[in-house]
Amino acid sequence: MLVTEKPGRLRIITAAGEVSEPVTGLPEVDARGQGGLLDVALDPDYAETKLIYWSYAQPQEGETNTTAVARGRLVEDEAGARVEDVQVIFQQAPAMASTMHYGNRLVFDREG
Repeated sequence: MLVTEKPGRLRIITAAGEVSEPVTGLPEVDARGQGGLLDVALDPDYAETKLIYWSYAQPQEGETNTTAVARGRLVEDEAGARVEDVQVIFQQAPAMASTMHYGNRLVFDREG
């Protein structure tokens, strides 16, 4: 299970309830107010692609931010878990000088 934490940490929780160290490789988040690391979802073809998607409050210049969605490949090995090949695929515009009213949910349609 993947679990997001407001300050920008992503963790893996096993079926036995063991909690991993934070997954590395995620971009910086703006965790002020209602911001932070928000939703996370597995790619519909995760078993093959190892892609995950997440939404977050993305910091911008001058104390502004945007809501963004990114994706990357989740790698787990003896060194721990990390996200590689991170790509921002959505960024709300314009940036706002607000820390309130974030809300989103990542879902895939029937076509993936």
